[in-house]
Amino acid sequence: MSTMESQNLVALVTGGSRGIGRAIALRLATAGAQTIFVNYLQNDAEAEKTRQLIEAQNTRCILAKANLLYPNEIDKLFETVKASVDYLDCLIHCAALGAFKPLKEIKPNQWDLTMNINARGFLLCTQKATTLMKEGNIVAISSLGSLRAVPN
Repeated sequence: MSTMESQNLVALVTGGSRGIGRAIALRLATAGAQTIFVNYLQNDAEAEKTRQLIEAQNTRCILAKANLLYPNEIDKLFETVKASVDYLDCLIHCAALGAFKPLKEIKPNQWDLTMNINARGFLLCTQKATTLMKEGNIVAISSLGSLRAVPN
């Protein structure tokens, strides 16, 4: 991404305070993005560190704490976005959760939690994001699933 392409870019990165989400948010900032919303769940200190790193690149950063398990929190996340900007160029969904156990040991509630955050959360965020996009980019990323394998 060139600086010219990203000067007015407005992005939302779910799971953006650590790991791959943070790396993506920082890359957008170094490319010259205008505003980055960093969604996170629990770790206020890591979120604040991410905000400082993004703002050091002269990019506006808005922290948006929300649990994507709950549709009403996704609604509040997008209320935060809409209160701050008129449009969104990118949704990058890095928020994820999973039970790394052999198949026979996964409980239905663990499966439901994984699907509700990883799939339903992505769906609901996408539906909300597209209302703010003329044209846009939507990316969903999984991290640990590409690195860990569980027997059976």
